[in-house]
Amino acid sequence: MTDVQWEWYTYLLAGVETTTFTAIGWLFGKEVHREQAQQAELRANMTQNALETVAEENTRGRMVAKAVMAHAKVQNMGPLIEMVHIAYPDM
Repeated sequence: MTDVQWEWYTYLLAGVETTTFTAIGWLFGKEVHREQAQQAELRANMTQNALETVAEENTRGRMVAKAVMAHAKVQNMGPLIEMVHIAYPDM
């Protein structure tokens, strides 16, 4: 093989090598980002579920607080009324 042929094959191999490594990098990068996106979506769903649970618990807590306040004049309700005022200052 002559030097000219050797240089020509080396030149062609460099182009093929660059294209191959670029394609492999793109495929691996795509997979990594897909997993990151799936994990982010999972965290977002968990956060949304937690917010919904907190909202439901807050609603239930307010219902109990209203029931306690409805019986505020009953004897020995003082500690419960104080707890309602601490938890829900607007009541």
